[in-house]
Amino acid sequence: MNADEISERASLLHHRIYAEHIRKDPALLYRAVAMLEKGIAKNGGTVGHHTWQSATIADIQQPAETRR
Repeated sequence: MNADEISERASLLHHRIYAEHIRKDPALLYRAVAMLEKGIAKNGGTVGHHTWQSATIADIQQPAETRR
């Protein structure tokens, strides 16, 4: 296994942990959106801010029964 594969696996594990936390406390998504909006309001935000904002808002608006 090379360094890129190790990095990719570590990233996937982090995302799994984040998903578990969000399942236990869905309000985390609302807090995340608020933090992103604060960062965007402060300095216009980065492409990453806007991408995450779109992703979190889409997840909040998606009916629970259609989520994986």
